Amino acid sequence: MPANRFSRRSLLPLPVVLVLVAAVLLLAPWGAADAAQKPPQPGDTVEITGCLTDEGAECPALRTKNNKLYTLTPRDLEGAQVGDLVTVTGTVANISFCQQGTTIEWETIEVVGSCEDPPGGPNDPEGAGSYSKK
Repeated sequence: MPANRFSRRSLLPLPVVLVLVAAVLLLAPWGAADAAQKPPQPGDTVEITGCLTDEGAECPALRTKNNKLYTLTPRDLEGAQVGDLVTVTGTVANISFCQQGTTIEWETIEVVGSCEDPPGGPNDPEGAGSYSKK
């Protein structure tokens, strides 16, 4: 037989091939990327990093690197001010009077740098401008 031909005995039986394909499809993380991209839902506990801006009509505002606008329940920002890069933890509000963005009922706020710092600089933490569910 020529070297480029397969013998019928060298191929896997069709049922074995079907089982392997089914296993790969079932175990593949289909939607894992989509789940990471879904916005936080009311009641979710989140950690968000972004720049405090003056965009809020009624509430302090925070904009992430991916341009998502969040508003923060109005209260003392513990020294944080417009232009600061902050990390906020809290819960996505069910209802809000903030008029724009996704409102976070925040529990903690930490200044982690300045929005004037260059991307990737010493005060630009990895993952800045994103959110994650807690």
